[in-house]
Amino acid sequence: MRPEQVGIFDVVLFLGIFYHLFDPVDGLARAAKLARELLIVETHIDLHDLDRPAMVFYPGRELADDPTNWWSPNPDCMIGLLNNLGFVKIDAAYHPFDAGRAVFHAWRSEARRRSGPPPELVISRDKPLTWRHRAQKMRIGMRMIRDAWTF
Repeated sequence: MRPEQVGIFDVVLFLGIFYHLFDPVDGLARAAKLARELLIVETHIDLHDLDRPAMVFYPGRELADDPTNWWSPNPDCMIGLLNNLGFVKIDAAYHPFDAGRAVFHAWRSEARRRSGPPPELVISRDKPLTWRHRAQKMRIGMRMIRDAWTF
């Protein structure tokens, strides 16, 4: 879809779509063009322990035995993609019940972003928590949030 066809919106939801697209970067770019201020992306994530942006390609039924699941980015990849699409602040929250999913709130500016995550739940880029530690926190119901990086 193009903005000329559907318009531009303050908030755009791109939930559970990224990994189903054969060309997810193009799909994300199209959704970003529709977002005036905030794009919310929910997706499957993988490669949590890799310290650089990356995505996994699933050519068959490797992800949940579903042939329409093509890709899974790691958090750094999604943050980098969103930054390159014009978002200056990205908040990333791991799903509280599924360690393989995350939600990204991508902001065009700080103007409408009301507050950041609680300081005790921030995962620092310089000292990330281990995957096992994140999973333990999720089991007791805490939502782990990686504070957004301003680019």
